[in-house]
Amino acid sequence: MCRTIKSNKKSRSMMRRLTALLLLLLILPWSMPAALYSKTDESERPKVAVVLAGGGAKGLAHIGVLKVLEEAGVPIDMVVGNSMGSIVAALYAIGYSPAEMDSIVRSTDWIQLLLDSPDYGNNTLLARKKQETYQLRVALDRDKNINSTRRSGIIRGKNIENYLKKLTSAVPDSVDFDKLPIPFACNATEVTRGKIYEFHCGNLVTAMRASMAIPGVFTPVLLDSMLFVDGFVTNNFPVDVAKRMGADIIIGSDLICNTPLDEKYNNMLDLLTHIIDVSGTHLYEENIRKSDIYIGIDVTEYTSASFGSTDIDSLVTRGERHARLKMPQLEDLRERIEREYGQFDLSYNKAQEWRQQQLIALRDQNGASDTTSRHGKNFFKQVRHNYLGSTLSLGGRYDNDEYAMFRLAADINLPTRKGLTLSLYAQLGQRLRFGTMLGHKFVKSNGLLGLGYYAERSDLKYYYHGKRIADVNSLHQRAMLFFGQDWHNVLYTFGLRYDWHYYSDILTRKDIASLSSDLEGKHINYISYCVHAEYDTQDSRYFPTEGSRLIGNFELATDNLYQYEGGNAIPSVNLSWSTAYTFGSRFTIIPHASGRIILNDDTDVPISMHNVVGGMQEGMKVSQQLTMAGIAKMEVFTENAFTSMGIGLQQRIGKVHYLQGAIDVGNYGSQINHSFSHDGLTWGTQFGYSYNSLAGPISLFGCWSERTKQFDVMLNVGYYF
Repeated sequence: MCRTIKSNKKSRSMMRRLTALLLLLLILPWSMPAALYSKTDESERPKVAVVLAGGGAKGLAHIGVLKVLEEAGVPIDMVVGNSMGSIVAALYAIGYSPAEMDSIVRSTDWIQLLLDSPDYGNNTLLARKKQETYQLRVALDRDKNINSTRRSGIIRGKNIENYLKKLTSAVPDSVDFDKLPIPFACNATEVTRGKIYEFHCGNLVTAMRASMAIPGVFTPVLLDSMLFVDGFVTNNFPVDVAKRMGADIIIGSDLICNTPLDEKYNNMLDLLTHIIDVSGTHLYEENIRKSDIYIGIDVTEYTSASFGSTDIDSLVTRGERHARLKMPQLEDLRERIEREYGQFDLSYNKAQEWRQQQLIALRDQNGASDTTSRHGKNFFKQVRHNYLGSTLSLGGRYDNDEYAMFRLAADINLPTRKGLTLSLYAQLGQRLRFGTMLGHKFVKSNGLLGLGYYAERSDLKYYYHGKRIADVNSLHQRAMLFFGQDWHNVLYTFGLRYDWHYYSDILTRKDIASLSSDLEGKHINYISYCVHAEYDTQDSRYFPTEGSRLIGNFELATDNLYQYEGGNAIPSVNLSWSTAYTFGSRFTIIPHASGRIILNDDTDVPISMHNVVGGMQEGMKVSQQLTMAGIAKMEVFTENAFTSMGIGLQQRIGKVHYLQGAIDVGNYGSQINHSFSHDGLTWGTQFGYSYNSLAGPISLFGCWSERTKQFDVMLNVGYYF
């Protein structure tokens, strides 16, 4: 009996234990933390890929799409892109958030970035002058590195490549793209075989640069005996690439243009794009069908070059707006994955943490990197190249005084051990000029040695107190031998110069003594000892916001190396200075002063050496030309000394629009001490609008001067030369 009771007790105890264990097994899955539960099924979760189509500036709309995807909380397990889509995808893969990318594209100077000119601030002074003279520069030589074909693209992409290097500095030079915080891939077109090529490893910048090499615009990329151009040639919407990477679900961001047929092909690039699109239509349509969530962004009114600040803002906003239309599908995708596989980690959060950790040791806050500095000094044609390339440059300008003018220049590296460069240029317009220079630059010391010559045929109009007093048709030839050094902010040269002038078809007012001599058919020639020194830290020649500029010239003119026409040699000194101070980020004050003094009262000074004041740019028409606010034309000052000082005001509106004004006070006299007297006092003012365009400054100024007693207008389009 006792045994039976004990046995029953044991049975009941066992049943209670089994019941408790069963209840525990039923309750445990619901009571465990969701994160712990999700870990067991994370590897089984379907992989989500985001695919970004190419389209130049239009591709910036993808930034808005990524912003919405993060808000929706969908997992992003890999990103694939083409052209601009590859750049956005790559930056996202290494941890740039949509907000960071938005800030980057808005603050970037796209005009500078898409040109081949090195960064202005990292250039030498001579290189800066060329950079702000010509609108277009094309390489003439064949490059054995990344950009190998000579005439297959206008833009080499040096700046965009250098900029991408800076943005991806946290990434090793060679990397497996699958091992990035978010796996990444992009595609390009391999030209020699005419096939699609997928980049899954290697140098990240090279992959992006190859994917965006628009044929005829950017030079192709040479890599391992293969030549690459933009992926849009074969596959602009690479959904199939993501599928081959193992993606189960595709979110595709595409760029759609609904342009009417009569407006669709209004330029060569549009026509080329359409022809290429037709050839890849079947693959494109198939990739759309493979997209589980297709986001088609209407970018009809934009072009591949819509990099203006307003356009960028609209494109990012448009991408965000079109993505929000798909928000119900995106939220349904997230909820379905959570329901079937549990909660998941968001890879883009990990990517952003990874990039911040990588940058702790890599970020350099002090000036340009070594790579940037070498690129800026043109020691390398591209960041990694080891010689200066031959170039062809073209510039054009228009003003309401000389009308249209054009300038063509070629800098050719001669195949010599000494590294000689032959420079040739021709100028067409009212001032016809041809020039050549043979020079050598000592790379280690930045030393210069040059021999030059130019001939100029010009029709110059001289004014005196606002009235035209002389029309001078002249032929001017100049030969020079010089030595010097060209540093980052300092340039100096010294040497010997020979000038020869021949005047014809001269009309003058006889009451101007120094101009009334019969110059027609007369030759004037002289030999000058010359010294030129220049210090310049300003950030722009036309729209400075910081830095100073100081230029000085000394010349001693003779006709036999020690005298001029039997009398004393004619020395002259020319100085100009300006400094820019910016208050806030838009308003700039520019105090300035200039002057030229002929230090000889005994010898008659020929017209070719007279002090001349007026116009928009010093030394533009004649080498001794000065500028002063309010004087638009070439005003002759027969006195030996002229000085002026004043203040300029500059207000930036938006990114590229400026209101500019200045007021100057000048003084002149027959001797240096007279130039500061009240008798020779004059003043002037000017005010106008300028637009900093890709072709150079476009300016319209109204000006008035006490000297001329008249109102003038100065219009200029393009860089001064």
